[in-house]
Amino acid sequence: MPMHVFDLDYDSFCSICGLLSRSDLRALSSLSKNGFNMVVPALVRTVTLLDFCNFALKHALCPSIISLTGYIQGIDIPHADMFASALIEVLEKATNLAHLRFKGRVNALLESQPRIANIVCDHPPALSFELSWADLHPLKSFTSISGLVHLDIRTSGLPRYYGEQEEAVEAIVMNSSSTLETISLGHAVPICLRLQGPPPFSCIRVRHLSMLGSSVLPEKVALMFPNLQSLEMRQSLTVATTKASEFEVRSPPLLLFDCPPRTLWTGLRSFSGPRQLAFNLTRHHPLRRISFKHHSPYSDASEFIMLSDTFINSDIRSFSLEVNLLEGGSDLVVSSADGIRVPSLLDPLFSALSHSGTSLTFLSIRTGKLNGTIPLCVGHLIRNASLLAPLRNLKYIQLEAVTWSGFIFAHDPVDIISATPEEIVQAWATGVPSLQYLALNVVSMGWGHSWWRIEPRDRTYRRLSEEEGTDTQNWYDLEEWK
Repeated sequence: MPMHVFDLDYDSFCSICGLLSRSDLRALSSLSKNGFNMVVPALVRTVTLLDFCNFALKHALCPSIISLTGYIQGIDIPHADMFASALIEVLEKATNLAHLRFKGRVNALLESQPRIANIVCDHPPALSFELSWADLHPLKSFTSISGLVHLDIRTSGLPRYYGEQEEAVEAIVMNSSSTLETISLGHAVPICLRLQGPPPFSCIRVRHLSMLGSSVLPEKVALMFPNLQSLEMRQSLTVATTKASEFEVRSPPLLLFDCPPRTLWTGLRSFSGPRQLAFNLTRHHPLRRISFKHHSPYSDASEFIMLSDTFINSDIRSFSLEVNLLEGGSDLVVSSADGIRVPSLLDPLFSALSHSGTSLTFLSIRTGKLNGTIPLCVGHLIRNASLLAPLRNLKYIQLEAVTWSGFIFAHDPVDIISATPEEIVQAWATGVPSLQYLALNVVSMGWGHSWWRIEPRDRTYRRLSEEEGTDTQNWYDLEEWK
Protein backbone atom coordinates (compact mmCIF):
# COMPACT_ATOMS: atom_id res chain seq x y z
CA MET A 1 0.00 0.00 0.00
CA PRO A 2 1.47 3.42 -0.94
CA MET A 3 2.64 5.35 2.12
CA HIS A 4 3.24 8.64 0.29
CA VAL A 5 1.70 10.50 -2.62
CA PHE A 6 4.96 10.03 -4.55
CA ASP A 7 4.55 6.24 -4.27
CA LEU A 8 1.31 6.28 -6.27
CA ASP A 9 1.21 5.03 -9.84
CA TYR A 10 1.74 7.67 -12.52
CA ASP A 11 -1.91 8.01 -13.59
CA SER A 12 -3.18 8.43 -10.03
CA PHE A 13 -0.48 10.97 -9.24
CA CYS A 14 -1.30 13.02 -12.36
CA SER A 15 -4.99 12.97 -11.45
CA ILE A 16 -4.23 14.40 -8.01
CA CYS A 17 -1.93 17.07 -9.46
CA GLY A 18 -4.73 18.14 -11.79
CA LEU A 19 -6.88 19.00 -8.76
CA LEU A 20 -4.26 21.09 -6.96
CA SER A 21 -3.64 24.82 -7.26
CA ARG A 22 -0.31 26.15 -8.48
CA SER A 23 0.65 27.19 -4.94
CA ASP A 24 -0.09 23.67 -3.69
CA LEU A 25 1.95 22.18 -6.52
CA ARG A 26 4.89 24.43 -5.66
CA ALA A 27 4.70 23.32 -2.03
CA LEU A 28 4.54 19.67 -3.09
CA SER A 29 7.55 20.06 -5.37
CA SER A 30 9.68 21.35 -2.50
CA LEU A 31 9.35 18.21 -0.38
CA SER A 32 12.14 16.27 -2.09
CA LYS A 33 14.21 16.00 -5.24
CA ASN A 34 12.03 13.11 -6.40
CA GLY A 35 8.92 15.15 -5.66
CA PHE A 36 10.24 18.08 -7.66
CA ASN A 37 10.90 15.88 -10.70
CA MET A 38 7.41 14.38 -10.51
CA VAL A 39 5.55 17.66 -9.99
CA VAL A 40 7.39 19.80 -12.56
CA PRO A 41 5.48 18.41 -15.59
CA ALA A 42 2.24 19.50 -13.93
CA LEU A 43 3.59 22.80 -12.66
CA VAL A 44 5.47 23.89 -15.76
CA ARG A 45 3.26 23.35 -18.75
CA THR A 46 4.74 22.65 -22.14
CA VAL A 47 5.74 25.87 -23.85
CA THR A 48 7.14 26.57 -27.27
CA LEU A 49 10.67 27.81 -27.73
CA LEU A 50 9.23 31.10 -29.00
CA ASP A 51 7.05 31.60 -25.92
CA PHE A 52 9.93 30.82 -23.60
CA CYS A 53 12.28 33.23 -25.35
CA ASN A 54 9.71 36.03 -25.39
CA PHE A 55 8.97 35.53 -21.69
CA ALA A 56 12.66 35.52 -20.77
CA LEU A 57 13.27 38.69 -22.77
CA LYS A 58 10.20 40.49 -21.42
CA HIS A 59 11.15 39.87 -17.79
CA ALA A 60 14.94 40.25 -18.24
CA LEU A 61 15.55 36.66 -17.15
CA CYS A 62 18.23 35.81 -19.70
CA PRO A 63 21.19 36.37 -17.33
CA SER A 64 19.57 33.86 -14.95
CA ILE A 65 19.47 31.05 -17.52
CA ILE A 66 22.01 28.39 -16.57
CA SER A 67 20.88 25.52 -18.80
CA LEU A 68 19.08 25.78 -22.14
CA THR A 69 17.86 23.08 -24.52
CA GLY A 70 16.78 24.05 -28.01
CA TYR A 71 14.62 21.29 -29.48
CA ILE A 72 12.82 21.60 -32.78
CA GLN A 73 10.54 18.93 -34.24
CA GLY A 74 9.63 18.33 -37.84
CA ILE A 75 6.25 20.01 -37.39
CA ASP A 76 8.04 23.14 -36.11
CA ILE A 77 10.19 23.65 -39.21
CA PRO A 78 7.73 26.08 -40.91
CA HIS A 79 8.09 28.33 -37.85
CA ALA A 80 11.87 27.99 -37.57
CA ASP A 81 12.43 31.64 -38.53
CA MET A 82 10.39 32.88 -35.56
CA PHE A 83 12.05 30.46 -33.16
CA ALA A 84 15.53 31.34 -34.38
CA SER A 85 15.01 35.11 -34.19
CA ALA A 86 13.83 34.93 -30.59
CA LEU A 87 16.58 32.48 -29.65
CA ILE A 88 19.30 34.81 -30.95
CA GLU A 89 18.34 37.55 -28.51
CA VAL A 90 18.24 35.12 -25.60
CA LEU A 91 21.65 33.65 -26.40
CA GLU A 92 23.16 37.13 -26.67
CA LYS A 93 21.91 38.04 -23.19
CA ALA A 94 22.38 34.66 -21.46
CA THR A 95 25.71 35.69 -19.97
CA ASN A 96 25.74 32.94 -17.31
CA LEU A 97 24.86 30.03 -19.57
CA ALA A 98 26.65 26.86 -18.42
CA HIS A 99 24.89 24.10 -20.39
CA LEU A 100 23.61 24.34 -23.96
CA ARG A 101 21.91 21.54 -25.90
CA PHE A 102 20.57 21.45 -29.43
CA LYS A 103 18.35 18.51 -30.31
CA GLY A 104 16.11 17.51 -33.19
CA ARG A 105 16.04 19.47 -36.45
CA VAL A 106 18.71 21.93 -35.41
CA ASN A 107 19.64 22.36 -39.08
CA ALA A 108 16.41 24.32 -39.61
CA LEU A 109 17.35 26.80 -36.87
CA LEU A 110 20.83 27.35 -38.25
CA GLU A 111 19.64 27.78 -41.82
CA SER A 112 17.09 30.36 -40.66
CA GLN A 113 19.58 32.28 -38.55
CA PRO A 114 23.27 31.43 -39.13
CA ARG A 115 24.11 33.96 -36.41
CA ILE A 116 23.04 31.40 -33.80
CA ALA A 117 26.20 29.40 -34.40
CA ASN A 118 28.33 32.55 -34.46
CA ILE A 119 26.96 33.71 -31.10
CA VAL A 120 27.50 30.29 -29.51
CA CYS A 121 31.06 30.07 -30.84
CA ASP A 122 31.87 33.61 -29.67
CA HIS A 123 30.27 33.06 -26.25
CA PRO A 124 30.30 29.30 -25.59
CA PRO A 125 28.58 27.77 -22.55
CA ALA A 126 30.83 27.61 -19.53
CA LEU A 127 30.59 23.85 -19.01
CA SER A 128 28.84 21.64 -21.56
CA PHE A 129 27.73 21.65 -25.18
CA GLU A 130 25.53 18.94 -26.68
CA LEU A 131 24.62 18.50 -30.33
CA SER A 132 22.28 15.57 -30.99
CA TRP A 133 21.29 14.13 -34.36
CA ALA A 134 23.55 16.59 -36.13
CA ASP A 135 24.36 16.33 -39.82
CA LEU A 136 27.22 17.98 -41.67
CA HIS A 137 25.85 21.55 -41.67
CA PRO A 138 25.46 21.94 -37.88
CA LEU A 139 28.83 20.31 -37.29
CA LYS A 140 30.61 22.69 -39.67
CA SER A 141 28.74 25.65 -38.15
CA PHE A 142 30.26 25.01 -34.71
CA THR A 143 33.84 24.17 -35.71
CA SER A 144 35.21 27.36 -34.12
CA ILE A 145 33.67 26.79 -30.67
CA SER A 146 36.30 26.50 -27.93
CA GLY A 147 36.85 26.39 -24.18
CA LEU A 148 34.38 23.54 -23.56
CA VAL A 149 34.63 21.26 -20.53
CA HIS A 150 32.06 18.62 -21.50
CA LEU A 151 31.23 17.76 -25.11
CA ASP A 152 28.52 15.47 -26.49
CA ILE A 153 28.16 15.12 -30.28
CA ARG A 154 25.81 12.54 -31.81
CA THR A 155 25.63 12.45 -35.59
CA SER A 156 22.35 11.72 -37.37
CA GLY A 157 21.65 9.01 -39.89
CA LEU A 158 24.17 6.64 -41.38
CA PRO A 159 25.72 8.39 -44.38
CA ARG A 160 28.04 6.40 -46.57
CA TYR A 161 30.98 8.73 -46.10
CA TYR A 162 31.98 10.34 -42.82
CA GLY A 163 34.97 12.30 -44.11
CA GLU A 164 33.65 15.87 -43.79
CA GLN A 165 31.67 15.09 -40.65
CA GLU A 166 34.74 13.67 -38.96
CA GLU A 167 36.85 16.63 -40.06
CA ALA A 168 34.31 18.92 -38.35
CA VAL A 169 34.26 16.77 -35.20
CA GLU A 170 38.06 16.89 -35.11
CA ALA A 171 38.04 20.69 -35.34
CA ILE A 172 35.53 20.99 -32.48
CA VAL A 173 37.54 18.65 -30.25
CA MET A 174 40.88 20.23 -31.14
CA ASN A 175 39.71 23.77 -30.30
CA SER A 176 38.88 22.66 -26.74
CA SER A 177 41.71 20.14 -26.37
CA SER A 178 43.21 22.00 -23.40
CA THR A 179 39.94 22.33 -21.44
CA LEU A 180 37.87 19.20 -22.20
CA GLU A 181 37.30 16.72 -19.36
CA THR A 182 34.58 14.44 -20.77
CA ILE A 183 33.68 13.59 -24.37
CA SER A 184 30.81 11.55 -25.83
CA LEU A 185 30.85 10.84 -29.56
CA GLY A 186 28.61 8.98 -31.99
CA HIS A 187 29.59 7.35 -35.25
CA ALA A 188 31.77 10.28 -36.31
CA VAL A 189 35.12 10.52 -34.51
CA PRO A 190 38.09 12.84 -35.09
CA ILE A 191 39.25 11.85 -38.55
CA CYS A 192 42.92 11.73 -37.56
CA LEU A 193 42.14 8.58 -35.54
CA ARG A 194 41.61 6.77 -38.85
CA LEU A 195 44.77 8.04 -40.55
CA GLN A 196 48.31 6.74 -40.40
CA GLY A 197 50.61 8.26 -37.83
CA PRO A 198 49.95 9.88 -34.45
CA PRO A 199 47.15 12.45 -34.05
CA PRO A 200 48.25 16.10 -34.36
CA PHE A 201 46.99 17.00 -30.87
CA SER A 202 46.05 15.40 -27.55
CA CYS A 203 43.45 16.11 -24.87
CA ILE A 204 45.42 15.60 -21.68
CA ARG A 205 42.60 16.66 -19.32
CA VAL A 206 39.97 14.24 -20.66
CA ARG A 207 39.13 11.64 -18.01
CA HIS A 208 36.03 10.06 -19.59
CA LEU A 209 35.52 9.09 -23.24
CA SER A 210 32.38 7.52 -24.69
CA MET A 211 32.20 6.56 -28.36
CA LEU A 212 30.56 4.06 -30.66
CA GLY A 213 32.57 1.05 -31.72
CA SER A 214 34.00 2.72 -34.80
CA SER A 215 36.92 0.35 -35.39
CA VAL A 216 39.53 2.77 -34.15
CA LEU A 217 42.58 1.07 -32.70
CA PRO A 218 42.83 1.51 -28.90
CA GLU A 219 46.44 2.71 -29.15
CA LYS A 220 45.34 5.56 -31.45
CA VAL A 221 42.70 6.52 -28.88
CA ALA A 222 45.37 6.44 -26.16
CA LEU A 223 47.57 8.87 -28.09
CA MET A 224 44.77 11.44 -28.34
CA PHE A 225 43.38 10.81 -24.83
CA PRO A 226 46.38 9.67 -22.74
CA ASN A 227 44.91 10.16 -19.25
CA LEU A 228 41.59 8.34 -19.43
CA GLN A 229 40.11 6.99 -16.22
CA SER A 230 36.84 5.82 -17.80
CA LEU A 231 36.32 4.43 -21.31
CA GLU A 232 32.97 3.50 -22.85
CA MET A 233 32.83 1.77 -26.24
CA ARG A 234 29.18 1.49 -27.19
CA GLN A 235 28.19 -1.16 -29.71
CA SER A 236 27.67 -0.07 -33.30
CA LEU A 237 26.09 -2.05 -36.12
CA THR A 238 27.33 0.38 -38.75
CA VAL A 239 29.83 -0.38 -41.46
CA ALA A 240 31.32 3.09 -41.90
CA THR A 241 33.13 4.21 -45.02
CA THR A 242 35.30 7.26 -44.52
CA LYS A 243 36.35 9.27 -47.56
CA ALA A 244 38.48 12.37 -47.95
CA SER A 245 40.39 13.74 -50.90
CA GLU A 246 43.20 11.20 -50.62
CA PHE A 247 41.81 8.11 -48.94
CA GLU A 248 38.89 5.82 -48.37
CA VAL A 249 38.67 3.49 -45.37
CA ARG A 250 36.02 0.83 -44.94
CA SER A 251 35.60 -0.11 -41.29
CA PRO A 252 33.94 -3.16 -39.71
CA PRO A 253 31.06 -2.45 -37.31
CA LEU A 254 32.81 -3.21 -34.02
CA LEU A 255 35.87 -1.78 -32.38
CA LEU A 256 39.00 -3.85 -32.99
CA PHE A 257 39.51 -6.01 -29.91
CA ASP A 258 43.28 -6.41 -30.06
CA CYS A 259 45.32 -4.35 -27.62
CA PRO A 260 49.09 -4.16 -27.54
CA PRO A 261 50.58 -6.13 -24.61
CA ARG A 262 51.28 -3.02 -22.58
CA THR A 263 49.59 -0.33 -20.52
CA LEU A 264 47.81 2.30 -22.61
CA TRP A 265 46.27 4.30 -19.73
CA THR A 266 47.93 4.19 -16.32
CA GLY A 267 44.81 5.62 -14.66
CA LEU A 268 42.11 3.58 -16.43
CA ARG A 269 39.72 2.17 -13.82
CA SER A 270 36.36 1.85 -15.61
CA PHE A 271 35.50 0.18 -18.91
CA SER A 272 32.20 -0.41 -20.68
CA GLY A 273 32.28 -2.27 -23.97
CA PRO A 274 32.88 -5.61 -25.69
CA ARG A 275 33.84 -8.53 -23.48
CA GLN A 276 36.95 -9.52 -25.46
CA LEU A 277 38.34 -6.00 -25.28
CA ALA A 278 37.63 -5.89 -21.54
CA PHE A 279 39.57 -9.12 -21.06
CA ASN A 280 42.52 -7.75 -23.04
CA LEU A 281 42.51 -4.49 -21.09
CA THR A 282 42.48 -6.20 -17.68
CA ARG A 283 45.81 -7.88 -18.42
CA HIS A 284 47.62 -4.53 -18.26
CA HIS A 285 45.18 -2.10 -16.60
CA PRO A 286 43.99 -2.15 -12.96
CA LEU A 287 40.28 -1.93 -13.78
CA ARG A 288 37.82 -1.58 -10.89
CA ARG A 289 34.58 -1.26 -12.84
CA ILE A 290 33.33 -3.20 -15.90
CA SER A 291 29.96 -2.96 -17.62
CA PHE A 292 28.70 -5.20 -20.42
CA LYS A 293 25.25 -3.61 -20.44
CA HIS A 294 23.94 -2.73 -23.91
CA HIS A 295 26.20 -5.32 -25.51
CA SER A 296 25.54 -8.92 -26.51
CA PRO A 297 24.10 -10.83 -23.52
CA TYR A 298 25.71 -13.99 -22.22
CA SER A 299 23.96 -16.92 -23.90
CA ASP A 300 26.19 -19.93 -23.19
CA ALA A 301 27.76 -21.26 -19.99
CA SER A 302 31.14 -21.61 -21.70
CA GLU A 303 31.34 -17.81 -21.95
CA PHE A 304 31.76 -17.56 -18.18
CA ILE A 305 35.28 -19.01 -18.45
CA MET A 306 36.53 -15.75 -19.95
CA LEU A 307 34.50 -13.84 -17.37
CA SER A 308 36.34 -15.62 -14.56
CA ASP A 309 39.69 -14.91 -16.23
CA THR A 310 38.72 -11.24 -16.58
CA PHE A 311 38.02 -11.01 -12.85
CA ILE A 312 41.24 -12.80 -11.97
CA ASN A 313 43.22 -10.21 -13.93
CA SER A 314 41.80 -7.22 -12.02
CA ASP A 315 40.27 -6.33 -8.67
CA ILE A 316 36.76 -5.64 -10.01
CA ARG A 317 34.42 -3.96 -7.52
CA SER A 318 31.52 -2.91 -9.79
CA PHE A 319 30.14 -5.20 -12.50
CA SER A 320 27.08 -4.95 -14.77
CA LEU A 321 25.95 -7.47 -17.37
CA GLU A 322 23.09 -8.88 -19.40
CA VAL A 323 22.42 -12.62 -19.52
CA ASN A 324 19.81 -14.74 -21.26
CA LEU A 325 17.78 -16.76 -18.80
CA LEU A 326 18.33 -20.07 -20.59
CA GLU A 327 21.29 -21.37 -22.53
CA GLY A 328 21.07 -20.86 -26.26
CA GLY A 329 18.34 -18.25 -25.87
CA SER A 330 15.59 -20.90 -25.77
CA ASP A 331 13.40 -18.86 -23.42
CA LEU A 332 10.24 -19.61 -25.42
CA VAL A 333 9.99 -23.22 -24.27
CA VAL A 334 9.58 -22.61 -20.55
CA SER A 335 6.60 -20.50 -19.64
CA SER A 336 5.08 -23.29 -17.51
CA ALA A 337 5.41 -23.91 -13.80
CA ASP A 338 7.92 -26.66 -14.56
CA GLY A 339 10.32 -24.07 -15.96
CA ILE A 340 11.68 -23.25 -12.51
CA ARG A 341 13.19 -26.75 -12.38
CA VAL A 342 15.10 -26.18 -15.62
CA PRO A 343 18.69 -25.02 -14.90
CA SER A 344 19.16 -21.44 -16.00
CA LEU A 345 22.29 -19.53 -16.96
CA LEU A 346 22.10 -17.84 -13.57
CA ASP A 347 23.45 -21.06 -12.02
CA PRO A 348 26.85 -21.10 -13.82
CA LEU A 349 27.01 -17.30 -13.75
CA PHE A 350 26.61 -17.12 -9.98
CA SER A 351 29.04 -20.02 -9.56
CA ALA A 352 31.68 -18.15 -11.59
CA LEU A 353 31.10 -14.90 -9.69
CA SER A 354 31.21 -16.58 -6.28
CA HIS A 355 34.71 -17.89 -7.02
CA SER A 356 36.29 -15.02 -8.97
CA GLY A 357 34.27 -11.92 -8.02
CA THR A 358 35.07 -11.85 -4.34
CA SER A 359 35.92 -8.12 -4.37
CA LEU A 360 32.55 -7.07 -5.79
CA THR A 361 30.65 -4.42 -3.86
CA PHE A 362 28.17 -3.62 -6.67
CA LEU A 363 26.50 -6.05 -9.07
CA SER A 364 23.85 -5.36 -11.72
CA ILE A 365 22.18 -8.25 -13.55
CA ARG A 366 19.69 -7.85 -16.38
CA THR A 367 17.90 -10.96 -17.62
CA GLY A 368 14.74 -11.82 -19.50
CA LYS A 369 13.81 -11.42 -23.12
CA LEU A 370 10.12 -11.86 -23.82
CA ASN A 371 7.12 -10.90 -21.73
CA GLY A 372 6.16 -14.54 -21.17
CA THR A 373 9.45 -15.34 -19.44
CA ILE A 374 9.34 -12.58 -16.81
CA PRO A 375 7.64 -14.75 -14.12
CA LEU A 376 10.25 -17.45 -14.73
CA CYS A 377 13.05 -14.89 -14.38
CA VAL A 378 11.65 -13.81 -11.03
CA GLY A 379 11.47 -17.43 -9.88
CA HIS A 380 15.09 -18.12 -10.78
CA LEU A 381 16.28 -14.88 -9.15
CA ILE A 382 14.66 -16.04 -5.91
CA ARG A 383 15.94 -19.62 -6.20
CA ASN A 384 19.55 -18.70 -6.93
CA ALA A 385 20.08 -15.89 -4.42
CA SER A 386 22.06 -17.97 -1.92
CA LEU A 387 24.62 -18.95 -4.59
CA LEU A 388 26.25 -15.54 -4.12
CA ALA A 389 26.66 -15.94 -0.35
CA PRO A 390 30.48 -16.20 -0.73
CA LEU A 391 30.61 -12.57 -1.93
CA ARG A 392 31.35 -11.08 1.48
CA ASN A 393 31.95 -7.56 0.14
CA LEU A 394 28.75 -7.29 -1.92
CA LYS A 395 26.69 -4.35 -0.66
CA TYR A 396 24.40 -3.35 -3.54
CA ILE A 397 22.70 -5.50 -6.17
CA GLN A 398 20.42 -4.44 -9.00
CA LEU A 399 18.14 -7.13 -10.42
CA GLU A 400 16.28 -6.56 -13.68
CA ALA A 401 13.78 -8.91 -15.32
CA VAL A 402 12.90 -7.05 -18.49
CA THR A 403 11.73 -7.49 -22.04
CA TRP A 404 13.86 -6.54 -25.02
CA SER A 405 11.85 -3.36 -25.48
CA GLY A 406 11.87 -2.48 -21.79
CA PHE A 407 8.07 -2.34 -21.57
CA ILE A 408 4.94 -4.38 -22.26
CA PHE A 409 2.85 -3.73 -25.33
CA ALA A 410 -0.91 -3.42 -24.91
CA HIS A 411 -1.53 -6.57 -26.95
CA ASP A 412 1.02 -8.68 -25.03
CA PRO A 413 -0.39 -11.43 -22.81
CA VAL A 414 -0.10 -10.59 -19.13
CA ASP A 415 1.64 -13.31 -17.14
CA ILE A 416 0.81 -13.22 -13.46
CA ILE A 417 3.83 -13.35 -11.16
CA SER A 418 2.94 -15.38 -8.11
CA ALA A 419 5.83 -13.96 -6.09
CA THR A 420 5.97 -10.47 -4.61
CA PRO A 421 8.80 -7.91 -4.50
CA GLU A 422 9.12 -8.59 -0.79
CA GLU A 423 9.80 -12.28 -1.49
CA ILE A 424 12.71 -11.39 -3.75
CA VAL A 425 14.14 -9.00 -1.16
CA GLN A 426 13.71 -11.60 1.58
CA ALA A 427 15.50 -14.26 -0.48
CA TRP A 428 18.49 -12.00 -1.08
CA ALA A 429 18.54 -10.58 2.45
CA THR A 430 18.88 -14.09 3.89
CA GLY A 431 20.90 -15.55 1.01
CA VAL A 432 23.69 -12.94 0.87
CA PRO A 433 24.64 -11.87 4.42
CA SER A 434 26.72 -8.87 3.31
CA LEU A 435 24.00 -7.29 1.14
CA GLN A 436 22.65 -3.90 2.29
CA TYR A 437 20.78 -2.55 -0.76
CA LEU A 438 18.67 -4.08 -3.51
CA ALA A 439 17.22 -2.38 -6.58
CA LEU A 440 14.47 -4.20 -8.43
CA ASN A 441 13.15 -3.57 -11.93
CA VAL A 442 10.57 -6.05 -13.17
CA VAL A 443 8.68 -5.30 -16.38
CA SER A 444 5.27 -6.60 -15.36
CA MET A 445 1.94 -5.10 -14.41
CA GLY A 446 2.05 -3.74 -10.87
CA TRP A 447 5.81 -4.11 -10.38
CA GLY A 448 8.10 -1.54 -11.98
CA HIS A 449 11.06 -0.08 -10.08
CA SER A 450 11.66 -0.32 -6.35
CA TRP A 451 14.63 0.25 -4.04
CA TRP A 452 15.25 -1.48 -0.71
CA ARG A 453 17.48 -1.09 2.33
CA ILE A 454 18.49 -4.27 4.20
CA GLU A 455 19.52 -3.79 7.82
CA PRO A 456 22.88 -5.49 8.52
CA ARG A 457 22.01 -6.72 12.03
CA ASP A 458 18.61 -8.38 11.79
CA ARG A 459 18.26 -8.57 7.95
CA THR A 460 14.93 -6.75 8.02
CA TYR A 461 14.24 -4.49 5.06
CA ARG A 462 12.36 -1.36 4.15
CA ARG A 463 11.53 0.37 0.92
CA LEU A 464 13.51 3.47 -0.08
CA SER A 465 12.53 6.48 -2.11
CA GLU A 466 13.74 6.58 -5.70
CA GLU A 467 16.03 9.47 -4.84
CA GLU A 468 17.78 7.65 -2.01
CA GLY A 469 17.91 4.38 -3.93
CA THR A 470 19.45 5.84 -7.08
CA ASP A 471 21.88 8.06 -5.16
CA THR A 472 23.15 5.02 -3.28
CA GLN A 473 23.32 3.01 -6.50
CA ASN A 474 25.38 5.70 -8.21
CA TRP A 475 27.75 5.77 -5.25
CA TYR A 476 28.47 2.03 -5.30
CA ASP A 477 28.52 1.76 -9.10
CA LEU A 478 30.45 4.91 -10.00
CA GLU A 479 32.26 6.24 -6.93
CA GLU A 480 33.01 3.65 -4.24
CA TRP A 481 35.80 1.92 -6.17
CA LYS A 482 37.73 5.09 -7.03
